[in-house]
Amino acid sequence: MIITVTLNPAIDHTLVLPKFVAGDTIRVKSVRSDPGGKGINVSRVIHELGGESLAMGFAPGGLGRYIEQTLNSQGIPCDFLHTKGEVRTNITILDESRHINTILSDPGPETDLKYVAELKTRLRKRLSPGDWLVIAGSIPPPPPFIRISSSSPPRWVLIRSSTPMALRWQRAPPLTLRC
Repeated sequence: MIITVTLNPAIDHTLVLPKFVAGDTIRVKSVRSDPGGKGINVSRVIHELGGESLAMGFAPGGLGRYIEQTLNSQGIPCDFLHTKGEVRTNITILDESRHINTILSDPGPETDLKYVAELKTRLRKRLSPGDWLVIAGSIPPPPPFIRISSSSPPRWVLIRSSTPMALRWQRAPPLTLRC
């Protein structure tokens, strides 16, 4: 089993424009909205390849429920914690004429440390020897410190953005990727 953790999920809106001109009114050619966050994206790829994963993390507000419903409807099991605030929104502007995109990324809501403690409890219950744990993406403010003890720690991967994360698993160093 591969368990993915997304601490700061998003709704990703992609706007396709013939040509982006700052300060101008532009007609959008097409719009796409998807649940996002690096951990969620990893679960999607695992599912597409026929693998088994469980998407976990925080799901603030009504958009958090929307993310859960969408993943479940796509056949991706999830166990998200419902937290205060609202899921962040990312907007990608795709300029077709220059083949470039611009991303506007919301930082997301603050996360109370009680939710971090609950997530750790759920992870301890879910993880079994031989499982993989993928912790991916940006971190909601304030950056949480996560330390999980286990008699047999899983193999794990940390995929992070530019935000540092204090995360430690006793006796098991991660494979770390920076995106």
